[in-house]
Amino acid sequence: MNEGVEPPDAEQSIGDLVQQLVADARDYVEAEINLYKEIAFQRADNAKSGFMLVAAGGSIALAGFIAALVGLVLGLAPWIGPVAAGLAVMAAAGLAGFLLIRAGAARLRPDDANDEPLP
Repeated sequence: MNEGVEPPDAEQSIGDLVQQLVADARDYVEAEINLYKEIAFQRADNAKSGFMLVAAGGSIALAGFIAALVGLVLGLAPWIGPVAAGLAVMAAAGLAGFLLIRAGAARLRPDDANDEPLP
């Protein structure tokens, strides 16, 4: 049947068997805790590397967006002057940023009147 399990000795008392059971249960719980610790550490490592990639990609995308804004200023400068072009692009980008921040902040606030079920 079970090759790894030895039958208890006839000389072992019930107290010895209970003590062995408690020791085995403790070993089992410690092994489970160590398993879940390793799973948590692995997931944390995966999340950390994923976050670093997202941060790097966001930084590169921001640099591209800034380059596009500079290009827009330089493109508008011959028609409305460099200062006015800078102010116009700054106002448009500022307004877009303000509207996005307001929309995001509105979603972060709890709204008791608008309890929509989750999809």
